[in-house]
Amino acid sequence: TTFVTVLQYGAAVPLEAVEPPQPVRLVSRIGDRLPLHCTAAGKIHLAFSDESVRNALPDTLQKFTEKTVIDSQVLTQQLKKISDNGYAVDLGENVEDVRSVAVPIRDYTRAVVGSLSLAGPAYRLTQERIEKEIVPLMLKAGLDLSSRLGFDAET
Repeated sequence: TTFVTVLQYGAAVPLEAVEPPQPVRLVSRIGDRLPLHCTAAGKIHLAFSDESVRNALPDTLQKFTEKTVIDSQVLTQQLKKISDNGYAVDLGENVEDVRSVAVPIRDYTRAVVGSLSLAGPAYRLTQERIEKEIVPLMLKAGLDLSSRLGFDAET
């Protein structure tokens, strides 16, 4: 399932979703508030927004699964890597057995105005498939969508 999310009141909020034809898929939950620290879409907003967004995180991060990062230093390291690589992943941090990849959506001012994410069952989104197939497609799709908002990657 592919989502477009925005940052709203300290959460990543899906505005639109496109579901795949497979019988096993994520249910679109448009309008739900998703945590920033353990979702790929949320981490995009944390990595590319100003300090005020990161500073608004609670002192104690909620643990959703055994893989949820709740150490703020580890999260800070993840956000640096996300900023450098241009994409974020969630490998079962928010919902067990669900993985997702997200990229920023930028507007003509270069500001991140949303994120584009793809989520699915862990068995379908293996680490190898994410790195070799999904990430390149998502980076291209994020740039294509951003260019429709006036973003120019060359400047």
